[in-house]
Amino acid sequence: MKNSSQKKTTIYLADLTYDTTVISLEHFPIAVGYIAAYINQQFPCTVEIKIFKFPGLLFDAIDKCLPDILAVSHFPWNKNLGIYIADYYSCRKTNGFVVFGGGEFSFEKEKQVSFFNKHKMVDMFVMYDGEFGFEKLLEKYIKYNGEKKDILDGQSIDGCVYWHRKQKKLITGNWAKRPDAIDDVIPSPYLTGLMDPFFNNPLLTPMIQSTRGCPFTCTYCWAGNKYNRQVRHFSTERVIAELEYIASFRKNSTNKLLTFSNANFGMYQNDEIIAEKIVDLQEKYGFPSSFYTPCGKDNKNRVFGIIKKIKNAAAIVSVQSTDSIVLKNVNRSVFKIDEYKSIVDQFHTEGIPVETEIIAGMPGETKQTHLQTIRDLIHMGLDEIHPFTLMFLNGTVLCTDESQNKHQWDKRFRILPRNFGKYRGKICFETEMVAVGSNTYTIEDYLYWRGLHGVLRIIFNYAFFSDFIQYLKEKKVDMFEFCLAFYSSVKDSKGFAGEQFRSFLREAHEEIWDTEEELYAYYLQEDNYQKLLTGEKGENLLGKYKVITVCEHFDAWCDFFYTESVNFLSSNTTLIDNIKSELSCIKDHIMGKAFNILSDETVKGKTIKRTIHYDIVKWQKEKNKLLSEYKLSQPITVIYESDEESKRTISEILTLHQKGKSDLWKAVGSRYYLPALFRKPYYTKHQTEHNE
Repeated sequence: MKNSSQKKTTIYLADLTYDTTVISLEHFPIAVGYIAAYINQQFPCTVEIKIFKFPGLLFDAIDKCLPDILAVSHFPWNKNLGIYIADYYSCRKTNGFVVFGGGEFSFEKEKQVSFFNKHKMVDMFVMYDGEFGFEKLLEKYIKYNGEKKDILDGQSIDGCVYWHRKQKKLITGNWAKRPDAIDDVIPSPYLTGLMDPFFNNPLLTPMIQSTRGCPFTCTYCWAGNKYNRQVRHFSTERVIAELEYIASFRKNSTNKLLTFSNANFGMYQNDEIIAEKIVDLQEKYGFPSSFYTPCGKDNKNRVFGIIKKIKNAAAIVSVQSTDSIVLKNVNRSVFKIDEYKSIVDQFHTEGIPVETEIIAGMPGETKQTHLQTIRDLIHMGLDEIHPFTLMFLNGTVLCTDESQNKHQWDKRFRILPRNFGKYRGKICFETEMVAVGSNTYTIEDYLYWRGLHGVLRIIFNYAFFSDFIQYLKEKKVDMFEFCLAFYSSVKDSKGFAGEQFRSFLREAHEEIWDTEEELYAYYLQEDNYQKLLTGEKGENLLGKYKVITVCEHFDAWCDFFYTESVNFLSSNTTLIDNIKSELSCIKDHIMGKAFNILSDETVKGKTIKRTIHYDIVKWQKEKNKLLSEYKLSQPITVIYESDEESKRTISEILTLHQKGKSDLWKAVGSRYYLPALFRKPYYTKHQTEHNE
């Protein structure tokens, strides 16, 4: 190593995100934070590290002072951006050293060679845990004073891969083993102060990792590789200290969100202690206001016990599919519907909504197996279903040539939502490769699914229409069949609801391209790039239209839902007038709690008055009687009003996410627990006594 009198090795560590219309990935850059904390510990007085999140700041820093090493993360959401910046840097410093690391790197040797030949500015790729491979590289870099010919000498470096250009040979090092006592090895990027600058940006959300690794082997996921099956835990003492540290910065902030990067939070005993601390912070500071993390796939009772304690924590169950053949094809365990339904019922007993994620088009999927998955999940009583299209990620089994030969994938390309920008005059954006067909389903099946997914996001939209759903279930309606009927009707419906849904269908078809070259040729044209800026193109369509449903013509969607419910029920009853009366009251209640909820008027305390004929609130809470049994002796006026906490959160949303529609669509669609924002119904004292 260098002694303290020698010049330090300067390193720019970048985990970049686009920030053009919205911060695409708003989490703190803790991945490179861990690397920086570890390298500072291993090379004291030897290196000088700067961490970057935003591309504009990195371009400016390169223009001002060229580092010795540029180290850039390489994931689907920033791969092209990183390549562009690496090229920009290497053109200005020909003897500079470029290092990439991250999940977007195939384990197939031929594709690794292709990567290095295509991106000649990249000197080294660090595999898996970046701390340890980067340490080994730095040891050699410092030993040979940064001379490439000596560093890239044909000898392997543990945890790293590089292409020896003279020998035309791929040089691959051994895995850098993940330490058993990871807590003693890698310092905290928070407690060392490395994340402090990012607290200054209220649009960024702190992220914590208490457990690294995943014991499952899903073939569509990076976490399913053999290396990552080494599960390691940071100590609860350290995680608690990090939580307290973060709370000291964010307890008075406009952004009180928190997220964990664990693959299976709640599955381990340590998570119970961590959850208690989160509850404590919520009681003391109101931080975090919402909490997000993927829930554990095993130890479901422990997960339930943890989630029910934390305020505004979403219970997210990653199902992906209920079909046994499909699950077997991706190395997932057989789905036990009764077992999962029992867990969902437990959450519902505590008043906690349950969400799930599914992936359309996995190996062996057919049109009917995917529809059956949706049917099963609706039968289980899931409150919201998040459908995803199968995406091919480098570094996963499904993205191999063997997988292509076996399943005959019909692969298409689309813009990765909100991941685009113009830097130093050059348009840059990210693309994703998705499955729209295979040897078991067609692109027509895929487009049908996409339309149905849009319907699911409307019907099961963060409890906005949960009162309609409760009523339909009370009437013994098969909610899956209702969804199909809703889908059939809304496609041809006149009015704002039908217009919006047809716009969604059109965009779902237009967003996919046969080749990546066609996509690039289109969006590199300035006129078409402008469509990305306005949100006309390049959005997450399910998220976009989910929020549009709430923010634009919500009354039209309430009317459509009411009409569709009446039509669906009218064929099996002669009591249609009673049904209309009850559904009309439900519609009024929904409008009272949610109409124009995301507005300055709501923040300023504007109330909504509705006259109701049934005690909807009591009916909702008790859930064991028919709505007809809650009919009032005479109509009463209910005042719907937002409480102070919901007004604060709505103000936070509108303040932090006022950059444009895309900004609001992303924030509301994925980061906030929206039922907590609903207005509360209040009766006057006289009316309450009368009702009693």
